[in-house]
Amino acid sequence: MMDIIEKDIPYLDNDMPNVHKHKTPIPKRPHILRPYYCMIASGCAGSGKTTIITKAIRNSEEAGYKCPITGKDCEIVSYLFSPSAENNPIFTTLKSLEDDRMITEFTLEKLEEVVDHIKAEGQAYKKYIAYVEAYARWSKMTLKQIEQSQDYEMFEILGEHGFKHPDELPEQTAKVFNLIFDDLIADKNVFSTKKNSLLNKLVLNRRHVKVNVYIATQNLKSCPKIVRENANVWCIYPCKNLKVIEDDIYPQFSNLLSPQEFLAMFQYATTQMHDCFTFDATEPNPEDRFKINLDTIIRLKK
Repeated sequence: MMDIIEKDIPYLDNDMPNVHKHKTPIPKRPHILRPYYCMIASGCAGSGKTTIITKAIRNSEEAGYKCPITGKDCEIVSYLFSPSAENNPIFTTLKSLEDDRMITEFTLEKLEEVVDHIKAEGQAYKKYIAYVEAYARWSKMTLKQIEQSQDYEMFEILGEHGFKHPDELPEQTAKVFNLIFDDLIADKNVFSTKKNSLLNKLVLNRRHVKVNVYIATQNLKSCPKIVRENANVWCIYPCKNLKVIEDDIYPQFSNLLSPQEFLAMFQYATTQMHDCFTFDATEPNPEDRFKINLDTIIRLKK
């Protein structure tokens, strides 16, 4: 091996710069999925796909989320797009899913309507938070500081409500939105290979739209590649063809496991009927990201 010499550059470093991280709802218990994510549950008919999706949402309903800015509880709101929703009573166990949000006849117009509503709700809450933060800054200022301030944006925001205390305004509640797509994998209006399709854009921009996306599929290949590559929560049930799993899923955590280790963990997790191998990239600790279903963390012995 050749000798290598290092020489530090005294005025440079490789430290991570301080950045303003996007604030997302915070789970009130550990090991709850952290927004905003795309979850794909893949397995044959009767494997447990809808069960694991429902369980993921029920876990978040029971734990709850809090707004990272106000510290108050978030409201969870779910929408279901499924032609077989009326025949699958498991979805009725979701507290966040009301009857008028169970959509059995999918149309792009209906999905656009739902997404537009979610965006409008997000903008309204963002505007409310801007007022709360502006009032907090203004209320701490002295009269002289107010007279000399050039924070014209703050004054404009407060002027919209006459400098009222935030408690005097209609309270806005932070919401965590879930969109569930079940039994729709054959519908090309939903799962289009075009990059600019509505679902593809929704998965890519879920953090901007502020929505969690859940997809149930019997055939991973039928799910657009752009969606597969951008999913960050996987629940995979036993299957005969491991190639698509090795090609599309494994690369997402190839820095954590070798191909042999991945297959060993997958086979271990799916030994029992209706159990799945879960990879949860929303877990802060990388060692907690591999699970059996959602309730058992599995690790390789060192």
